[in-house]
This record gives sequence, structure tokens and C-alpha cells, in this order.
Amino acid sequence: MWDILLISFRESFEAWLIVGIIIIYLKNSGRSSLIKPVYFGAFLGIVISLFLGVTIFSEASSLGQKNKEIFEAIMMLLAAGLVGYFIVWMSHQNRSVTTHIKTQVEKRTTWIEIFLLSLLSVVREGVELTVFILTKVGSAPSKIIFIAACGLGVSLLAAYFIFLAASHYLLKYIFKLLGIILIFLGAEMFGEGLLKFLPISGEEWEVVFSLIFVLPAFYVFFKNDFLHWRQERNIKNI
Repeated sequence: MWDILLISFRESFEAWLIVGIIIIYLKNSGRSSLIKPVYFGAFLGIVISLFLGVTIFSEASSLGQKNKEIFEAIMMLLAAGLVGYFIVWMSHQNRSVTTHIKTQVEKRTTWIEIFLLSLLSVVREGVELTVFILTKVGSAPSKIIFIAACGLGVSLLAAYFIFLAASHYLLKYIFKLLGIILIFLGAEMFGEGLLKFLPISGEEWEVVFSLIFVLPAFYVFFKNDFLHWRQERNIKNI
């Protein structure tokens, strides 16, 4: 269940960071009057995410044992697909995630636009978390809820203390670390999900499939950083 704890921490932590960055930027740009819709959007996003998670998990839990295994395998591959999408999206960001969020805030000047930005940011993370949790639909619901709640609580405290002291430089590396965690979780989902559909078994095959996921994911995730490092090195050598 460590994977559920980690993904609960990771997804909720990113949601808190995004909401926090929006609030801080609005304050610093003299638009404090738009902070209230950020809170409303985040709260509604949490409510929607909880409703979707509980509803879908309850429905999936009523499936027969065989169907549960198939459902879990599908969710594992879907979770791996979401991770792959995140990695590709990150690779197309020429700026840091913090700068990207600030740019999104700059484009939005009305109450409803800021509200929707906050709402959709939280719901997106909530949907991703729901998909990962659904990979454990065969487990006891009370155990899943407790572990997920622990991840959410710890992530909220961590985000609070980071915003008390963090710089934009530190936030950049925090997002990188969260991305690395997500890659390993996605690799685990990919390996386990494929094995459930293939007529083979064994930890060695899970490792092979995990590596098939991890190696290209790390290449895409760090490609721009490597190119940037090489450009700086070439400039210093001139």
C-alpha cells in the first residue's frame, strides 16, 4: 500500500502547490480581490474529486473477483498512460511549472476565470489520484481511505511549510522530484498491468516491463535539462 500513500501525497501535494502559487501570485500582482474564488474553486474541486472517487470505487468494489482483477489491470495501464502523458507534457514546457502557472493566472482577469483555473487544477489531480486508487479496488475500502487520508494530510503540512520558506528555485526541483516519483509509480503500474493480461508471470518480467517504461520516460523527462546543461557548458568553453 506504499504506492497509494506515495501517489496520494504526490497528487495532493501538487494540487496544494498549484493553488498556493496562484494565491501568492495574485497577492504579489495586486489582485488580492481574486483570491477568494481560488479558495472556492479548490474546495469545490476537492468535493468533486471525493464524490467521483467514492462513487466509482464503490461501484467497482461490487464487481466479481474475476472482473475486479480485469478492472484493476485496466486501471493500472490507464494510470501508466496518465504518467506518460504528464512526462510528454512536461517535456514540452520550456519554462518551469511555476512560470507556466503564473502565465495562466496572468491570462485570467475575472472572478469566474480564476475560479475555474483553481477548480480544474484540483479536479485534474483528484482524477489522477482516483485512477491510481482504483488499481486497488480489491482491497478493503477502509484501509484505502485511511492511507489516502494520511497522504493528503502529510502533503498539506509539507506544502504549508515549503511555502513559508521556499524560493522559486526550490519549487522547480520539488516538481522534478514529484515527477521522478510518478515515473516509478507509473512503471510499477505498467509492469503489473501488462502481466495480468499476458500468459507469463514472474518478478523478472515485471522488472523488464518496468524498465521498458522507465528508460524512455526518464529520457523524455530529462532531455531538455540535459540540452540546457550542454548549452551552458558550450558557452563556458567559448
